[in-house]
Amino acid sequence: MLTAKILDNDPPTCIFIYGIDMIGAAGPLKNAKPETDFGLREFQQIIEATYFEKDSARGLEGSFMWLVEEVGELARTLNSGDPNSAEEQAEFADVLAWVASLASLRGIDLALCVREKYGSGCPRCKNSPCQCQHRSGEDL
Repeated sequence: MLTAKILDNDPPTCIFIYGIDMIGAAGPLKNAKPETDFGLREFQQIIEATYFEKDSARGLEGSFMWLVEEVGELARTLNSGDPNSAEEQAEFADVLAWVASLASLRGIDLALCVREKYGSGCPRCKNSPCQCQHRSGEDL
């Protein structure tokens, strides 16, 4: 169950409950064509140039709700049993775009904060792959 508290005076609200079957997950991604990869900062700049005016008018709360909707759509495609479909790829792109939009609304450089947190591997043990013995990311 995912809950969200949008405004400080609002109680947490159940956004959706969704079971995801992650059978048949693929291995780590290796970019066979690095020349086709634009970086996270460039992606955020593209999304900002395209949508910042609309996102600003919608506001942080409205934009966050769009992100939550896209996460729900991604959950549906992950549970569809058709891994790496065009629809699943599009939903991953949509979720990333909304995260970039929210970061831009808050003045956050995603490339910088991702590098600071994950640039040395696992934020907890500093290894890649992670060597932590804990069962979840609760302490991260």
